[in-house]
Amino acid sequence: MTTTTYTWSKLFNILLPHLLTYKNQSNALLSILKELGINLPPAHQDNNIALAAIDPFTFIAAINRFAQKRVDFFMQLAQLWQIPAPNITQIQALPVSAANYYWYYPLNTASQESTIQLLWELFDAALKQDLNEDLFNAVLALPSVGKQKLTQALFWVNPTDFLPIDKHTIAYLQKQGMAQVQFKDFATYTRLLQDIRFSTKLPFPTIVAQAQQWSKQQSKPAYYMLGAFWGNADQSARFLQHQIWEDNAQNIYREQILNFTIGDKVALKQMHKSGTFFIKAIGTVSANPQDGTLVFIDWKACHLSFADTTYQVYKRNVQEIKNPLHIAQIFGIVERSQIDQPTLAQTANILPTISPNIIGENKIFFGCSGTGKSRLVESLCTQMQAEIIRTVFHPESDYASFIGAYKPSMQGNKIIYEFIPQAFLKAYVLAWQNPHKAHVLIIEELNRGNAAAVFGQLFQLLDRDAKGLSYYPILADTEIALYLEKHLGKKHTTLQLPSNLFLYATINTSDQSLYPLDAAFKRRWAWQYIPIDYEDASTQTIILDDNHHYNWGAFLQMVNDKIYALTHNEDKCLGNRFAHAHNNCIDYNTFLHKVLFYLWSEILKFESMHHAAYFFKYSDSHTFTYNDLFRVNAKEILLDFFAFHGIENIKV
Repeated sequence: MTTTTYTWSKLFNILLPHLLTYKNQSNALLSILKELGINLPPAHQDNNIALAAIDPFTFIAAINRFAQKRVDFFMQLAQLWQIPAPNITQIQALPVSAANYYWYYPLNTASQESTIQLLWELFDAALKQDLNEDLFNAVLALPSVGKQKLTQALFWVNPTDFLPIDKHTIAYLQKQGMAQVQFKDFATYTRLLQDIRFSTKLPFPTIVAQAQQWSKQQSKPAYYMLGAFWGNADQSARFLQHQIWEDNAQNIYREQILNFTIGDKVALKQMHKSGTFFIKAIGTVSANPQDGTLVFIDWKACHLSFADTTYQVYKRNVQEIKNPLHIAQIFGIVERSQIDQPTLAQTANILPTISPNIIGENKIFFGCSGTGKSRLVESLCTQMQAEIIRTVFHPESDYASFIGAYKPSMQGNKIIYEFIPQAFLKAYVLAWQNPHKAHVLIIEELNRGNAAAVFGQLFQLLDRDAKGLSYYPILADTEIALYLEKHLGKKHTTLQLPSNLFLYATINTSDQSLYPLDAAFKRRWAWQYIPIDYEDASTQTIILDDNHHYNWGAFLQMVNDKIYALTHNEDKCLGNRFAHAHNNCIDYNTFLHKVLFYLWSEILKFESMHHAAYFFKYSDSHTFTYNDLFRVNAKEILLDFFAFHGIENIKV
């Protein structure tokens, strides 16, 4: 094995060769997990029989699934084996295993023993750097493994030569400009790793660390209250001058500081003896050197005061803010108007001052069907406490239906024509009327309409400066200028996107759109790929009847691999939220009429049943069509279908 600069790999270099000596001692490994306080599922869930065997990767994953405790568990393991090991306090660049889908061998099946044996062979070969194509492909074909878990397992053993291909690395690498981050076998995985090395020039553990950091930046930030006193000495002026925050509490807050991530929000506090609570500055974490004491902060001085006694809970130098009211009061858009900082430069055509803390953007969220694109957009809007205007593009969408137009209406017995605003103009006016609040225009299914024609001359507004304002204002049509004068109270001759107006759009890559987006249009948007979240999928259950339940994540992994084998791209794959599970349950009718119908009509309908990748089959020699699922024995077909593809009944 090859060492890296990451402390966990140094520890694994010591632990994993020793783990190999337990190849024929499963009972001893299971006892060790029990001694560590880690429980595994029963071997046969119907009768609660305890496990009798285990593979090395499930052993590691059983420990690695505990995000906070895994450091202690691995160090305890080294002590149990009496192995001198480096003392580590944190684990970086090591993806956490899925909490509820971590075992590598199938439960409740006769193939369990042969699968475990195959996984030990893979472990041995990877340790000896002697992995071959046949062994890799054999493990990849196991229904209980899949691409993410296999590549993650190889990364544990040799992080220099292998990279986990999961949702974080896929999204990060695509963000770096790699169009296709996918593979189907050993040969294509090997080529993919070569492409990644050539494209990034980075070691694989560094890619994993940056992917994890980037993924966290895309999610909701954490909020922290920070102290500024070392003894009786106030460090506030030094912190703001050097744009830092530093701890002097002898490692008391080390673990919390190590978890600070770029984008996290912080507030610098001072408590007065009168009981008044002051905020002297707020800021955003810009870098974390990972020494456990120092972080770099983009500080902005302010003067906020709160007499509310609930603020007295913030007594420590580092304390996470979890009270939504406190977050809103300190960091919220309304309170931001009190912050002491320069306002935006105004043009002759700009009305009110837009809050400098809101920087609008144009962003497209894309991915296959059911990955939660609209759900993510809704979540982002909620985080910003934004006002939302939503529209959907379709083949008949045009400029007038997006901006506005004169339409006839009745006034008494007369027909009159008046200008009726549509989604864009409604959002535009509301944003200017409420300059200290974020406004979001959501465009669903952007590529189902002719986007270039719908936007028309508004296309020019999509270029924004660093503060979120349109670089190039455009002349407003006469009817639009009159409408804006009526509702904004000042004559408008030009249009310019304000910085508090966000344009968010979604694209379903499985749609065979008649209107592809041209390069000039695409260049003016930020793009965010939404990958399939198999961890989220594994929390959902397919319920065929009271006695037959199946894990949606396991089914999804299997069927998407089959779809890729047939289509050679991921556009037609199913997303983790494709079935719209109710209380995380997908009932029989939803599975039959939505999931299986999609698979038949979009994937298999015109494929030969003799094709090697045709997957509507319940044995090597028996296939079926969608129509067969409406016959008397339909339920039996489905039960055999799940069993044939290695999807296990998890009903206890």
